[in-house]
Amino acid sequence: MDQTLSLEQKVIREILSEIANVQVFGDIQFKTVFDDEQKRYQVIATGWENDKQILRTVALLEIQNNLVWLQADNTDYGVAEQLIKRGVSRHQIVLGFHPAKWRQQTGFATGENS
Repeated sequence: MDQTLSLEQKVIREILSEIANVQVFGDIQFKTVFDDEQKRYQVIATGWENDKQILRTVALLEIQNNLVWLQADNTDYGVAEQLIKRGVSRHQIVLGFHPAKWRQQTGFATGENS
């Protein structure tokens, strides 16, 4: 494995670390999960709310075929816009949480033929 991280990986790690540092209510914590080998990155919410265990995906990104697939963004942070602000082209970002037939209308990459 190449020991150097790509710009996209560095930016994703930076953004998700910022999200994870947000103070959450009660016994809920945000935690990062970074897998550089598989190029998967996420923030999860974990903890307890009353007697109910919480385990949710807050944000999930993957790098596939030189595209950044934003698979989940359950934040008010605007992960796609943060990627763009930090140098990732909108033509490299696929909003994977939209059905394929809608992606061409988003102004982002579609992920087709990649």
